[in-house]
Amino acid sequence: MEPLDDAIAYVLLAAGRSTRFGGDKLLAEIDGRRLIDIALHTAEAAGFARRVLVIGPDLAGFKSEGWTIVVNEQPQRGMASSIRIGLPHASSAKRVVIGLADMPFIGADHLRRLASSEGVVFTTQKDGTRGAPAAFPETSYDRLMMLEGDRGAASINWDRADTIEPFESGALVDIDTKQDLEAAETGVFGV
Repeated sequence: MEPLDDAIAYVLLAAGRSTRFGGDKLLAEIDGRRLIDIALHTAEAAGFARRVLVIGPDLAGFKSEGWTIVVNEQPQRGMASSIRIGLPHASSAKRVVIGLADMPFIGADHLRRLASSEGVVFTTQKDGTRGAPAAFPETSYDRLMMLEGDRGAASINWDRADTIEPFESGALVDIDTKQDLEAAETGVFGV
């Protein structure tokens, strides 16, 4: 794919504690590929030149070429803390897309659509609500930096926000438990 405008950054959140999974789920594999590697590859394939990865202390020392890697030393403080840690590393970008590393079936095309959109844009979730991945213009960064706890950006009352649905069937599968991983491996999951 053609590279995206380098004024658009991608922030991948990968600092979750994996408590329901019972170990670091991002090192678990689907078809011989670690979840973290799938997420990194998808962002690279989407054409993001500016990429920030927020990891927890369990993955400290993890490296991936072309990524700015920052450690959230207190992931127990929730998703908002990872957003607040990652966003400053992309703050000079005119637009940022924020994704989650435990959603291995989000496709590069979907990330490109978010990157190329205007304003605040969320992904329509299976239940019709707004969720990740999502894209934000630089005018929204201050509001994102005020997030607290385990609340993502969808918890903010945005005056204007759009949603888009992923093209890929099953794209919204989120790996939170070993049962989720098993279902994803066998292709038996609710979409």
